[in-house]
Amino acid sequence: MNLVQKLPIGLGLACMMMLSSCSKEDGVAPARQPDAESIVASGANLKTRGYTIPSTQGPVTGNASSSSLLPGWNVESPSLAGVSNYSNILGDPLAPWQNPLPVVFPGPSSFVTIKAFKSAPAHSAIGMKGLIPGKKYKVTFSLSTSKRLGSQMPYSESADVRVGDLDPHIAKKTIYFAGKEGQWITDSIIFTATKETHGFYVFSRPDTENVFTYLNILVKENALQQLD
Repeated sequence: MNLVQKLPIGLGLACMMMLSSCSKEDGVAPARQPDAESIVASGANLKTRGYTIPSTQGPVTGNASSSSLLPGWNVESPSLAGVSNYSNILGDPLAPWQNPLPVVFPGPSSFVTIKAFKSAPAHSAIGMKGLIPGKKYKVTFSLSTSKRLGSQMPYSESADVRVGDLDPHIAKKTIYFAGKEGQWITDSIIFTATKETHGFYVFSRPDTENVFTYLNILVKENALQQLD
């Protein structure tokens, strides 16, 4: 006679039910716990959202004789600043570019345009926020110069880009447009943050007196990356 037969009927039934329950639980795989890599990846994603730079994606100005700004952008220009698209100055259908500018990145369809004279240079400024002092970052941007269809105005010859409050010998780039008029030049600056907010500046300094030039600035989403 086995063990179950020797036990009282009630106790035997309880034992059989326990054995049956244990058998079912043995067949069920335990719930998978998140591993260390997934936890780290999740943390990295959250960290990425901590620092920001305003993009140039937004509604075009719509009139080549007016000015408008995008949220987060500050432009110091004596004459004009606004938002253009690849086909028209400030998105004005009556003011086409000499040649449509090429699409530099999938997604963004607008960019900031500033107009400057040699005697009255212009610059744009935006803030890179949420930085961690001591950490290294990379900010990527695209610049171009163009002119209105049929116009005899010159192109911009160069532009300076720099990160504010840092050594200009390290956190600065000069972009030259000779031979690349009507094209985008994409570059980047790598810098180590010293505080939570640093400015991102683009300066237009035309070389020809009494005539103005157009400088275009494109900053896409996620243009700012933390490197360490």
